Amino acid sequence: MEWKEKYPKKYKEMYTKYYREHKDEISRKGKEYRAKNKDKIRERDRKYREKHRDKLIIKKRIYNKEHKDEINKKNREYRLTHKEEIKKLQQQYNQKNKEKHRIYLREVYYPKHKEQIKIRRRELLRTNAEYKKKIYARTKANKTISTDGKCCERCGSSDRIEKHHPNYDAPLDVEFLCFSCHREQDQTDRMARL
Repeated sequence: MEWKEKYPKKYKEMYTKYYREHKDEISRKGKEYRAKNKDKIRERDRKYREKHRDKLIIKKRIYNKEHKDEINKKNREYRLTHKEEIKKLQQQYNQKNKEKHRIYLREVYYPKHKEQIKIRRRELLRTNAEYKKKIYARTKANKTISTDGKCCERCGSSDRIEKHHPNYDAPLDVEFLCFSCHREQDQTDRMARL
C-alpha cells in the first residue's frame, strides 16, 4: 500500500500546498500541452463520450432538472440578444434540410399539435380581419380555379404549381407560381410590409 492511500489527508494537504506554490507554472504547462495535443485530446474526449454515453445523458438530465430555471433564463437572454443570428441560422438549416423539415412537420409536428393549431386558427379568424380575408380568398380560389396544365409565370416550371394572391380583396385574381417562386414572392411581400 502506497503512503498516498495510507495517509490521504496528508497527501491532499501536500498536493494543495504544492499546487498553490506552483499554480502559474502548472497552468502554463497545461495550456502548452493542450495547444500541442488538440487532436489527441479531442479524440480521447470523443472515445470517453462514446463509452459513457448513457451515463452522461442521465447526468445531463439530472443537471437540467436541478437547474431548470437558471438554464431557461440564460436561454431566454441569449435568444433576446442574438435574434438576428438565430434567425439566420434557422434559415440556413431550413434551406439545407427542406425535405427533412417538411417530413417532420407533416409526420410529427402537425399530428402532435393538431388541436392547438385548430384553436389558433379559429382565434385568428375571429380576431384578425386580414387573416379572414386571406382564408376567404384561398377557399374561393381553390373551389373555382384549377392549377391543372398551368406553368409558373416567373420561371416556366410546371412542377408543384400554386396560386398566389397579390391582393386578397380580389380572391379570383391569382398568379400561378411554382413552389420556390411562391416562397420567394411571399418573402418579398413580408419584407415590404415591415
